[in-house]
Amino acid sequence: MKKQDEIKRNFWNVLSRVKHGGGLWKMAWAGGLCLLLQGVFPADVSGAILYVSPSGSHTVPYDSWAAAATNVSAATAIAQDGDSILVGNGIYLLAEQIAVTNAVTIRSENGALNAVIDGNNLCRCFYLSHADALIDGFTLQRGKADEGGGVYLREGGTVQNCIISSNAAPSGAGAFMYYGGLIQSSLIIDNRATTTNVQPAGNFFYGGGVHCYNGGTVQDCTIRDNAATSEGCPSNTSYYCYGGGVYAWHAGIIQNCLIAGNQAIARNAAAGGGVYLHEESLLRNCIVSSNIAAAGGSAFPTGEGGGVYIDLAGTVEACTIVQNRAIGTYSGAGGGVFTFRISSAIRNTIIDFNNATTGPNYSNDGTNTQYSYCCSTPLLPGTGNMTTNPLLADITAGDCHLQPGSPCIDAGNNDEAPAFDYEFNDRPLDGNGDGSAIVDIGAYEYTTNRLSAPAAVAASDGTYASIVRVTWDALSGASAYDIWRNTNVNFLTATRIGENVAPTYCHDTNAITGYSYYYWVKAKTSPFSSSDTGWRAYLSSSICADYDGDGKADPAVYEGSNGTWYFKLSASGYGLVTVSFGGMGYSTCVGDYDGDLKADPAVYQAATGNWYVQLSGSGYAVATLPAFGGSAYQAVAGDYDGDGKTDPAIYNTTSGDWQVAMSSLGYGIASASGFGGTGFTAVQENYDSDNRTDAAIYNQTNGNWTVLMSASSYITATLWSFGGIGYMPVLGDFDGDGLADPAIYQEATSTWSIKLSGSGYAAATLAGFGGTGYETLAADYDGDGLADPTLLDMATGIWHVKLSASGYATATLVSGWTP
Repeated sequence: MKKQDEIKRNFWNVLSRVKHGGGLWKMAWAGGLCLLLQGVFPADVSGAILYVSPSGSHTVPYDSWAAAATNVSAATAIAQDGDSILVGNGIYLLAEQIAVTNAVTIRSENGALNAVIDGNNLCRCFYLSHADALIDGFTLQRGKADEGGGVYLREGGTVQNCIISSNAAPSGAGAFMYYGGLIQSSLIIDNRATTTNVQPAGNFFYGGGVHCYNGGTVQDCTIRDNAATSEGCPSNTSYYCYGGGVYAWHAGIIQNCLIAGNQAIARNAAAGGGVYLHEESLLRNCIVSSNIAAAGGSAFPTGEGGGVYIDLAGTVEACTIVQNRAIGTYSGAGGGVFTFRISSAIRNTIIDFNNATTGPNYSNDGTNTQYSYCCSTPLLPGTGNMTTNPLLADITAGDCHLQPGSPCIDAGNNDEAPAFDYEFNDRPLDGNGDGSAIVDIGAYEYTTNRLSAPAAVAASDGTYASIVRVTWDALSGASAYDIWRNTNVNFLTATRIGENVAPTYCHDTNAITGYSYYYWVKAKTSPFSSSDTGWRAYLSSSICADYDGDGKADPAVYEGSNGTWYFKLSASGYGLVTVSFGGMGYSTCVGDYDGDLKADPAVYQAATGNWYVQLSGSGYAVATLPAFGGSAYQAVAGDYDGDGKTDPAIYNTTSGDWQVAMSSLGYGIASASGFGGTGFTAVQENYDSDNRTDAAIYNQTNGNWTVLMSASSYITATLWSFGGIGYMPVLGDFDGDGLADPAIYQEATSTWSIKLSGSGYAAATLAGFGGTGYETLAADYDGDGLADPTLLDMATGIWHVKLSASGYATATLVSGWTP
């Protein structure tokens, strides 16, 4: 947790945004809130599933296997943003490319070996022109185009779990990535950048496997046996062939890939048999082995950079570059690495056992290349370099692991080192057992405990209102696990939300309602698991409040899939009242926004940052606050200024930034930075008796509760170490002294534990009340001033309440909401 000095004593930085008493609000506020007529709320809808099968009847809208389209293009043509297309087994011959222009997922039913998109040597297989387009689990073969024979990604899009094979194009035979995109977990094999029906400009052939143009990321792929070649072209013309495996022109990223057996072959100039890096491109955590750059048949043929060729500055880090060759009847240089023009950086890398006439391992053509912590022969200039045999396991068999006793173990530099190695083991590890964890040189981090990936990872789909529950099978040899989360399929940009978790489950309490997340699990020395998606239910446990002003909390449920609120109002004999307000993508933020002692229904739309409140004191007219928040923020409304009105507030679940629109300051914005973030749950309540809500966080790992004490000039205080992994915080005043009592619930044992503020924070427990599938909360249902422990059965919709005024007898109530 960050504890900047400026927030220890002066938490709220009230910004000079108050204009005409309205602050950031859309209009001048009447009585503090802008009154609008209730309108129609935009609502996200769950995407439809369209089906494709050779045996389908081809009946629009292709909503079953029986009615399936018989070709992918037909389904793609009618698919809308958010839809998925499920493709059955078969070989789909194309007459023209499949164009994906919106946010559609196209996924095979049974993987790449069973669903083949065949360009028939006539056309490209796929063209993606939307950042959220996803192709998952296909063989893309025999595609032909001027760029990207197999697939073309324009300004985004993702291809994963695919086999990209036997495609042809002068540039990016397997794949062409234009200004972005992601290719991951795929096999890119036997593609040819060479002449096709399109004559290459200037007789250049780029990127046998992949061409990254101004960006694009290739990761966790095997790129082998591809070629950029002029073989078979007219012999009376000059040819230049660059990047047999990958050609990365400006800012491309290639990481955690095996790049082997690729060739750049030309009559005049061949460069980068494995990889060609140009201008700020990056090669990281890769094995580059047995590639060739070879030229012959012209007056001055040059073959340079058998493994890697770097032009106009590029970076190589944590790679193993071995057994590559550069051949040229005029000049063959840099069997492993060749650098040309402007300074490049190569660090923590093994460059050995390569072959060329000039510079078998490396050759620098007038550049000031910065080598550091590299193992090569002869000794490289720079810091931390060595010439000792790296002791690789068996490079002839393609095994580049470090053997015990390798001088490369714990010999690298931790600065700027990647977080994982080639196999996704954590870096750094203490490989030599001296008590200091230092990264190893090369693509592999040495470990004697290499594990397989955890299996059976499953994330809950709306089972719980306050969490996403992630479970997995125990992994032999692993004592603890890390859990990672992202909003897309890129695991290498994911955020770690749980570290050293001992049980085989984790609760993500910072998942934002309305968003689906990808989850991965790994041990310190294992790869990432397969991902599973999960989302937090559109129900919210925080909506039990006193809506009718009788001093008793009213049970209430919000069904976010359709925006229906279900109230059981105590003042009306618990009759059922329903209201339509909100919908998909909206989370609840109930509070008394107008100070009339009645809770006001309110929703927050994370995608836009808009707030909508039904004001009970104004006949439930709707007030709105636009653009206060966003997709990274949770609503954490509370009375932060003590004026008796709820203040809209947001918490960034990644950075820990807080912002509050203070009603007593004309809804000007007060802010704090770096208080919480990843791994912390917001638990805002009044902990210090000044009748103001205190910003507070709960550490999901160690159970620390840390509060910015409003009554003490916002001093940061860690008041309790109470909970941790396997526990969920529950908020409420359980002893009626006006202060919130920290409380936790352990699902595994169905036990509630409470620190009672009125008794010096003595511990109290409630055992045997709960279990899997219950939403936990606390509210004062009997009007005695004490919060009552409550369970909502997410399978039946029945409430179970321990009533404090009745000796904590259990009462049940049907919510009126049907799961």
